[in-house]
Amino acid sequence: MRATPLAGPTSIRPCSFTPSPLPCSADVVIVGAGIIGLSIAWRALEVGKSVTIIDPRPASGASFVAGGMLGATAEVTFAEAGRVDRLRTARAEWDPFLDDLSRDQGRALPYVSINTVVAGVHRSDQLEIDHLVKFQRSLNLRVEQLGRNELDALTPGLGRAIRQGFLLCDDAAVDNRLILQTLLDVIQRRDASMVIDVVEHLERRDGQFVITTSSGVITCEHAVIATGAAPALNSSISLPHIHPVAGVILRLKARPSTLQITTTIRAIVNGRSCYLVPRSQGELVLGATSVERGYDLAVKAGEVHQLLDDARVVFPSIDEYEIIDAEVGLRPTTLDHHPIVEDLGEGLIVALGHYRNGFLLAPSTARRVIELLQKP
Repeated sequence: MRATPLAGPTSIRPCSFTPSPLPCSADVVIVGAGIIGLSIAWRALEVGKSVTIIDPRPASGASFVAGGMLGATAEVTFAEAGRVDRLRTARAEWDPFLDDLSRDQGRALPYVSINTVVAGVHRSDQLEIDHLVKFQRSLNLRVEQLGRNELDALTPGLGRAIRQGFLLCDDAAVDNRLILQTLLDVIQRRDASMVIDVVEHLERRDGQFVITTSSGVITCEHAVIATGAAPALNSSISLPHIHPVAGVILRLKARPSTLQITTTIRAIVNGRSCYLVPRSQGELVLGATSVERGYDLAVKAGEVHQLLDDARVVFPSIDEYEIIDAEVGLRPTTLDHHPIVEDLGEGLIVALGHYRNGFLLAPSTARRVIELLQKP
């Protein structure tokens, strides 16, 4: 749930919100204010629940660092064949989710990219992608082959080593920080309590949940645990084990007259994955390494070098971009990389382990949690 920003005047400001004092009680207490917790809070408020959200650093961590990709096709690998329907359904829920959020906020929230291109740099990379695409098509996912001329029309400036690619017709991307800020805005406008605190203990007592924080105690009918990759809560109730997988992400900005990207690019370079996701005003998100190293949040020079070295092969104009942010996000991961969204009993709901797909799965996870909250 934490990230380490690059120090200096160009660092991007965190999301803004107004902290609340800890109330005595609420219908629902949500522990964790990343994309999952905030989406659940918004939908719970819509159905008339009183909501308190507790987090020491709301809208931070992996959600704040994320690329915001909605990779319903890209994330379907050979190991994920059993999840294809879930990912496809999750992607379909983003259009109404974005429409509803735009309506609540009073302004349109567009996708930052509605096209995703996948390409390999070297022959072995291309063969790996060809093999995966054949598998994805066997699952009736929409993938179109693109020759170099078609790639140039869609994504000008790709490196000359890239001869062909594929368009993932149903994948898109959102501006993660804009979505987080919007959720914070609409949640607070609906009078949810945003408490900046650490949960010290959770227990079930006398037919309700008792949550102890460093500043006091709150009781609730339902408790929702959406703590991302944060260490497990101290609880008398057994909770699922989640471990962090670190990833370095860079944010860059185009210099005047520099070629800009408007399409999400997912590439394989010498067997390593690399993605470039556009943002407004010429900004670009570059990721992502994937390393299991516990809660180490250091931005290491070698990882930054690897990302930039791979990216400049894919999109040479990145050499002219300015680095404005370098961060480590901790992806919350289960042992089988499948998220856990379920009621553990008596109203204790967990929404954990979304790994690389927190943004993609947020609307469907929020819907599922609301169904659990409303069960008789």
